[in-house]
Amino acid sequence: RNVGIERRALSWSSSIPPSSDSNVVHNVLWGLATLGLQIPAEAATYLAREGAGGMKGEEAASVLWSLCVAGRFDQEAFEELWEKAEKGTDSAESRMQMLQAQMGAKMFGGFEVGDIEAEADGAMQRGEGNVNVSRMQRQVTEALEKKMPGVWEMEHYPFSSCDLGGLRAMNVDLAWPDKKICIEVQGPSHYLVSPPSTDRIIVNGATAFKRRVLEAMGWKVGEVEWWRWKKEGPKCLKDVLK
Repeated sequence: RNVGIERRALSWSSSIPPSSDSNVVHNVLWGLATLGLQIPAEAATYLAREGAGGMKGEEAASVLWSLCVAGRFDQEAFEELWEKAEKGTDSAESRMQMLQAQMGAKMFGGFEVGDIEAEADGAMQRGEGNVNVSRMQRQVTEALEKKMPGVWEMEHYPFSSCDLGGLRAMNVDLAWPDKKICIEVQGPSHYLVSPPSTDRIIVNGATAFKRRVLEAMGWKVGEVEWWRWKKEGPKCLKDVLK
């Protein structure tokens, strides 16, 4: 991580020039959210008052997601961005970003944006949220099945209704639904910094947000980190299952 770049991005987003290109605004805010940094309140105010108007639909959806992941829940900004995104994009990736932003706004911001049930139903019909299962995830699943057969459900969607964004807003890699216990198989893409090159562990913004959501819903979250699995294999599950 380049601390100097992070500081400059934070400083810039605290006083975004009115003439800023919408793509630049989108990229900076997405970068801050991905790095797990707080987006300044001034940036949300800018978006609410003048910044969202020049954005493309995909940019607006991405900024919605970025504000959500960074924990910056400004209702006025969300409503301005939502209107732009809803009219300007129907891509699967953008719609999933919007769905997660809806969920985050209701859970952590205390307000609703858009039609949650309609958006959730649309995501279900389009098949959004479907994911490819990694080799590591299959290996972990097989190991868990040997230890506790018939317990674990792979690619579980923890939402039982549309009240928080619908079934497809977020999934977990492995779940024991009756006990509300889940295990996330964390590959390298989930981390900004991780072993074996360093002792530090820093997850990216999206991974941290997902954990916040699951814990807020009452789930216990265990993690199988890629470097431990590579080194220890199934032995590392003993610590995960404590």
